[in-house]
Amino acid sequence: MTDSEFTSQVTTAIENSITPHAAALAVFSLCCLKAKAEGMNPDIECAIHAPGEPRHHNSTSTWSVTFEAGPHDWAVDASINVLSGRVYAEPYYGFDLSFYAT
Repeated sequence: MTDSEFTSQVTTAIENSITPHAAALAVFSLCCLKAKAEGMNPDIECAIHAPGEPRHHNSTSTWSVTFEAGPHDWAVDASINVLSGRVYAEPYYGFDLSFYAT
């Protein structure tokens, strides 16, 4: 999948999710698929964090997905393009998303 297809699929996954947990699982799955397609090890390059779990920033109240080796600013592009749905996605830098209920 191309970088633009990846971003589009991430946006669609967020828009179609009913809960932040569902959005995180869907986006994490897409990140793992993209990593694998690019010859990366998803176990190293992708991470999902439940509320309360430690991460590289101090906001631990949300579901979060990280894909640091993904396309440049993928999380920013995806979050900007979400136009509807029940889940709000906020990027932290350009390589991870935190998910909130709207």
